[in-house]
Amino acid sequence: MVLRLPCHICADIALEKLVSVVSESRCDCIALSGGIDTSVILLATRLAGLKPRGYVAFYRGGVFQEIFPMLSTCLNSSVLMLNM
Repeated sequence: MVLRLPCHICADIALEKLVSVVSESRCDCIALSGGIDTSVILLATRLAGLKPRGYVAFYRGGVFQEIFPMLSTCLNSSVLMLNM
């Protein structure tokens, strides 16, 4: 059986499922890569009422370190920087 649903309905169903899985697993941290998949998982954790700790890895001389305090403020969560 195939159900034809509008994209926004499929997106709502997928997000509801993610929120459920995150709630059950009690996710307490997330690796912040900046990709859409990470953003959706972070959204699901926030909708589940969780406040995960964010981890970002970067190479010396790569991304400017000033961006991480801003990330922490935007996410209203702590971000741990791993300088590699």
